[in-house]
Amino acid sequence: MKQLILSTFFLSTIFANPIAGQFRLDLSAGANISNISLKETSEIPFGSITESVTGYYLEVSPNLQLTKRLKFVFNTQFSQKGFQYKEERSSLASSFRFTYLDIIPELELSVFQFLSVGVGLNYGVRLRERSKLSDDEPWVASDPSFSSGSDLGIAGKVKVDFGNLFIYTRFNRGISSLADVTFTDANGQDLTTTSTYNRNVQFGVGYSFGL
Repeated sequence: MKQLILSTFFLSTIFANPIAGQFRLDLSAGANISNISLKETSEIPFGSITESVTGYYLEVSPNLQLTKRLKFVFNTQFSQKGFQYKEERSSLASSFRFTYLDIIPELELSVFQFLSVGVGLNYGVRLRERSKLSDDEPWVASDPSFSSGSDLGIAGKVKVDFGNLFIYTRFNRGISSLADVTFTDANGQDLTTTSTYNRNVQFGVGYSFGL
């Protein structure tokens, strides 16, 4: 009975508003500025010297207008993330690159006619891992050093519309640990409580098509 009442309320909300119930398809692309975030960094030299790297993403986003100001957006991305680090007393910087298929369901709220904010979850399936020991070397496929083949995080977005054209920025922060590696402190002692998370900022531009 409760499910029937909720379904009736949802459908009534949509059909009572001519704007609600409209489907659109958004296509977008942009840049990822990504790094990893460590749960504990105070005693880990590695944690203090990671640097962001730039990748790209492509996104397809079917969406449904729920009310005049609220829509549900189902984002699907082909996304390239990673990080760079340098060992202490070394001039060589190693880089890791991870390619994900990301699913990002979001609720998007229109604050003004041209400005929207969104919040959602990010679930990623890792498709490939590549690495290189220095900037001068080519990228090579590597055995996954991060045990988890998936990633779970939270996402927040700010979007500005110019008619059907839009620009936006999104922040993703992982909440599930990625690394199957052991970190040590300055004395070489294992740190067993350290966890590694993805951290990613996206800057994108897109176009919205009516269906």
